[in-house]
Amino acid sequence: MKQKTILITGCSSGIGRFTAMKLAEENNVYATVRNVADKLELEKAGMSVLIGDITSVSDRKKWFESIENNAGKLNMLIHNAGICEGGVLASISEERMEQQFQVNVTAAAALSTVMLPLLRQAAPSAIVHIGSISGRTSFPGIAVYGASKAALYSLSRSLHIELAPQQIASVYVELDSMESRIWQKGRQKAVLLGGPYKKLEQKLSASASEIRKSPEKSGLLTCIMNIDRRANPKPLYICGRKSVFLHMINRLFGEDNITRMMSRIFR
Repeated sequence: MKQKTILITGCSSGIGRFTAMKLAEENNVYATVRNVADKLELEKAGMSVLIGDITSVSDRKKWFESIENNAGKLNMLIHNAGICEGGVLASISEERMEQQFQVNVTAAAALSTVMLPLLRQAAPSAIVHIGSISGRTSFPGIAVYGASKAALYSLSRSLHIELAPQQIASVYVELDSMESRIWQKGRQKAVLLGGPYKKLEQKLSASASEIRKSPEKSGLLTCIMNIDRRANPKPLYICGRKSVFLHMINRLFGEDNITRMMSRIFR
């Protein structure tokens, strides 16, 4: 018999698909994808696939109804769906900014609200927000993405306090940079301005191409399992060697000094 009922968003590729496939080995997993073409492999792994867009009110409602009718409860909601569009801030339109916040923050918050009745039924339960190293350490070239993850971090902290009396933990998992289609898509959509940005854009391009093919996907899975096993999870889990390193550096030298250091590096 499957152990827990878990909903994870953004499972068409990358860390979402990897995590869903692994969790489905011992749990009743509901995985969301936007396109029907992405569902076959997930269904073969024994999970229930929910088609739709996290930004759609009607799709979020249908996901709730499906889980309510078939499982009746939800032990863990994992917010993995996200988008990143690279480029210096001046190159990103207001529409593109709003889209990143809509997917990465607003829709995640709305889905949490929709799923609360099912999370209460399974309490103690958890909402896991898959964050980023760029949510608490600022990097050039992904300002809007970093801002959205910083907002998600603040949202997760607030929910940790609000939902504690209901035995629903809200957890932010800070991920290291790792090879994922989200970065590939972001680089493809990036608009190069040149001119006064040319030198910076060249450095950012070289830096983006060196994102290592990290084994940290397995580290994320271990982190999620640790959250699941704890009756009272911490508000923040740091996952990945680079994230741990920068967390220590920030504590030792302070955010202002780290920002000045990066300014010199990318000058």
